[in-house]
Amino acid sequence: ADVQCDWKNLQCVQRRCHHGSEVECETNVACEWVSRTKSCNEKPCVFISPSDCISDVCEWDSCSSTCQIKACKPSVFTSEVSCMQDTRCQWVNGACAQKSCAVHAGERCCNIDADCYWDVSVAPSQCSITHCARKSDEAECKSSNMCMYENDKCVEKECV
Repeated sequence: ADVQCDWKNLQCVQRRCHHGSEVECETNVACEWVSRTKSCNEKPCVFISPSDCISDVCEWDSCSSTCQIKACKPSVFTSEVSCMQDTRCQWVNGACAQKSCAVHAGERCCNIDADCYWDVSVAPSQCSITHCARKSDEAECKSSNMCMYENDKCVEKECV
């Protein structure tokens, strides 16, 4: 077996991360050393284009133009405890699901989304859903003096 090649789509392709030592491995930004297996593996989601960022574990963030690790995969987070350890996740109907604003990795992208705001009250800071966007129907929306129902959606009232 050639340690410098992997089988992908029925073809033997050159491995990016075939380094034999931790020092060599860590010099390549696309690679990471796995101490448990004493091997150099390709980091997930280091792709630089949307077409390359298609996999079971990666998704393209068009706002930040980066390939991100998918959050809250039910096949990975199989229990409520493991799901809730990731601040981007919530346990819904017996499965791990991504919070609606958690798709935004940075402040700029978060603040572009009208349903989200950059929450600095938690550490680390994160993108959270606004008070009004949490309201599920028109009556609940109108029950808050901070919200108004507009175009079938609960939105924050403008400060005047």
